[in-house]
Amino acid sequence: MLSVEEARARVLAAVSAVGTEDVLVGDALGRVLAGQLVAPHALPRFDNSAMDGYAVRADDFGGP
Repeated sequence: MLSVEEARARVLAAVSAVGTEDVLVGDALGRVLAGQLVAPHALPRFDNSAMDGYAVRADDFGGP
Protein backbone atom coordinates (compact mmCIF):
# COMPACT_ATOMS: atom_id res chain seq x y z
CA MET A 1 0.00 0.00 0.00
CA LEU A 2 1.22 3.51 -0.81
CA SER A 3 1.72 6.10 1.86
CA VAL A 4 -0.22 9.33 1.53
CA GLU A 5 3.00 11.16 0.73
CA GLU A 6 3.94 8.71 -2.05
CA ALA A 7 0.45 8.80 -3.55
CA ARG A 8 0.48 12.59 -3.50
CA ALA A 9 3.92 12.67 -5.14
CA ARG A 10 2.74 10.34 -7.92
CA VAL A 11 -0.37 12.39 -8.61
CA LEU A 12 1.60 15.65 -8.70
CA ALA A 13 4.17 14.09 -11.05
CA ALA A 14 1.40 13.08 -13.46
CA VAL A 15 -0.35 16.45 -13.72
CA SER A 16 0.65 19.96 -14.68
CA ALA A 17 -0.82 23.37 -14.03
CA VAL A 18 -2.92 24.93 -16.76
CA GLY A 19 -3.13 28.59 -17.61
CA THR A 20 -6.04 30.90 -16.97
CA GLU A 21 -8.06 32.94 -19.40
CA ASP A 22 -10.79 35.55 -19.24
CA VAL A 23 -14.11 34.49 -20.74
CA LEU A 24 -17.56 36.02 -20.94
CA VAL A 25 -20.07 34.74 -18.40
CA GLY A 26 -22.08 33.16 -21.20
CA ASP A 27 -19.04 31.11 -22.21
CA ALA A 28 -18.16 30.00 -18.67
CA LEU A 29 -20.51 27.01 -18.43
CA GLY A 30 -18.58 23.87 -17.54
CA ARG A 31 -15.43 25.74 -16.54
CA VAL A 32 -13.73 26.03 -13.16
CA LEU A 33 -13.17 29.38 -11.48
CA ALA A 34 -9.45 30.05 -11.06
CA GLY A 35 -9.80 32.56 -8.23
CA GLN A 36 -12.14 34.07 -5.71
CA LEU A 37 -15.24 35.82 -6.99
CA VAL A 38 -16.90 38.40 -4.74
CA ALA A 39 -20.16 40.13 -5.60
CA PRO A 40 -20.16 43.90 -5.02
CA HIS A 41 -23.45 43.56 -3.11
CA ALA A 42 -25.93 40.90 -2.04
CA LEU A 43 -28.94 40.10 -4.18
CA PRO A 44 -31.59 40.68 -3.11
CA ARG A 45 -30.41 43.62 -1.06
CA PHE A 46 -32.69 42.69 1.83
CA ASP A 47 -33.28 39.65 4.06
CA ASN A 48 -35.67 37.22 2.43
CA SER A 49 -36.01 34.16 4.65
CA ALA A 50 -38.50 32.53 2.29
CA MET A 51 -35.71 32.20 -0.27
CA ASP A 52 -32.72 31.52 1.99
CA GLY A 53 -31.53 27.91 1.85
CA TYR A 54 -31.78 24.91 -0.41
CA ALA A 55 -34.08 21.92 -0.70
CA VAL A 56 -32.87 18.53 -1.90
CA ARG A 57 -34.40 15.09 -2.23
CA ALA A 58 -32.77 12.27 -0.27
CA ASP A 59 -33.10 10.06 -3.37
CA ASP A 60 -30.76 12.40 -5.26
CA PHE A 61 -28.00 11.53 -2.79
CA GLY A 62 -28.67 7.84 -2.24
CA GLY A 63 -30.37 8.50 1.09
CA PRO A 64 -33.14 6.50 2.74
